[in-house]
Amino acid sequence: LLSCPDLLADLRDLGPDRMAGLVRLYRQSSSEDIALVRGHVRDGRLDDLSWVVHRMAGAASSLHLVALTACCRSLEDAARRSDIASCQAACGDLDQLWERSVAALGTEMGL
Repeated sequence: LLSCPDLLADLRDLGPDRMAGLVRLYRQSSSEDIALVRGHVRDGRLDDLSWVVHRMAGAASSLHLVALTACCRSLEDAARRSDIASCQAACGDLDQLWERSVAALGTEMGL
């Protein structure tokens, strides 16, 4: 789910307080983004979906959440192809993967 060596390097470079703040900010913003993704998929707003999952992929990547980053990029690609069926299928996967990724990040960070 995540690249522990890279996460630990960031923890060492940035310090525990700053990393904890980044993780908390990520939890908040990505939770809001997940809600947006659900709505955009439901409403067929694929341009908006593409933008949100692109932002989610960047944020996930910055915290070394490799599986979530890949899922977001795949969903972004499907949205850009206007493949609503793939977007709908990937939305459920994204929900579950986000939950697991956030939990793993919290465990690794001791939060």
